[in-house]
Amino acid sequence: MQALIIVAHPKPDSLCQALAREFACGLTEAGHEYRLLDLYAEGFDPVLRAAELPGPAQALTEEVRRMQELVRTADGLVFVYPVWWGTPPALLQGWLQRVFTYGFAFEVAKGAPQGLLRQRAQVVVTAGGPTPSDPTAALVESLQFCGMQTVKSLVFPGIGPGIDPKIVENALKLAREAGKGF
Repeated sequence: MQALIIVAHPKPDSLCQALAREFACGLTEAGHEYRLLDLYAEGFDPVLRAAELPGPAQALTEEVRRMQELVRTADGLVFVYPVWWGTPPALLQGWLQRVFTYGFAFEVAKGAPQGLLRQRAQVVVTAGGPTPSDPTAALVESLQFCGMQTVKSLVFPGIGPGIDPKIVENALKLAREAGKGF
């Protein structure tokens, strides 16, 4: 299996980055390959332009086409990010809006939407406080809309300054195990 790990956290030493690396280690231990796509390190432009909207004049940038090729060639996608104000970082939302385009990720056939992506997907998030509801639900629903088979999300609440190192150690262990099982 070839997995694409999409990480959206601006700090290279963040728990999200560490979770992505541990997930990758688990993939490797299970005999899979992966590519890590760090959206902040890439400098990805999250702003959707009018020219990118579906229609006869739709013009996708080379950056978007390259990202679509990364998605197209992956058997599985893993999204790793912090939950800020109940949502993913704006960078990740912009990435989804620009990359998961009509005709690439979904289409409408006979009046009904059809997902075009067949990858497996998993969401791994950290949250600064308790999560009364599933903070990954909107992304998971979007991935399923695009035809993906989703695996149970990993949600790590209560992440912030002064966190107990044992909680971090356990989160990293769970991420590695998830990578092995992905």
